[in-house]
Amino acid sequence: MNKLSVDTRDLGTKNKSLRKLGVIPGVIYGKTIENINVKMAMNELYAALAEEGELYQVKTASGEILVKFDEIQRDPLSRRPIHFSLLQLPRGVSSELEVPVHLNGEAIGTKSGGILVVLKDDISIKGMPKDMPDMIEGDISNLAIGDKLTVAELKLPKGIELNVEADEVVAICKPPVKAEELEISEEAGDLNPPLASEEGDSEEKKEDS
Repeated sequence: MNKLSVDTRDLGTKNKSLRKLGVIPGVIYGKTIENINVKMAMNELYAALAEEGELYQVKTASGEILVKFDEIQRDPLSRRPIHFSLLQLPRGVSSELEVPVHLNGEAIGTKSGGILVVLKDDISIKGMPKDMPDMIEGDISNLAIGDKLTVAELKLPKGIELNVEADEVVAICKPPVKAEELEISEEAGDLNPPLASEEGDSEEKKEDS
């Protein structure tokens, strides 16, 4: 489980002053706790957001709690974070989270020229916070050309349920694209526009007529 390091924030210090020091203000809130004003170094916030999974463990004055990022406010011009909100996930209460999907193995169809296309990098699951995995795994090694891996075939830990339709496709091994099909596709998409000189000739013909 990911751990998040935050410090209590003094409301007497303006948020603008904190940001100048590279510190981002935030708040932790939830149904069973009082709001906690916190702060976090910007580089640590970026590192936390880069972690896989949504579940984090945070140490507070009253003990450790489980949270997830609820909102990241960003500057409209620089897109840098200016405030963050953490939602407490009460222990013993079922929660919904997005977790990354890790695909194991090499699709057998790719050895025959097939192309593996991944359609889902994350998946929504539900369960008790303490049972939440960092990731969900799936095996693609038996995927031949034309085969697909569905959500129902992913390995779910005990106590965890899917929060999406079981027949949704996670990955598919598509047949190789033939050269003639590629040419047809390019023509249909008008990927070969006329040269500038050709456009000029066309305009001159219109003027002459």
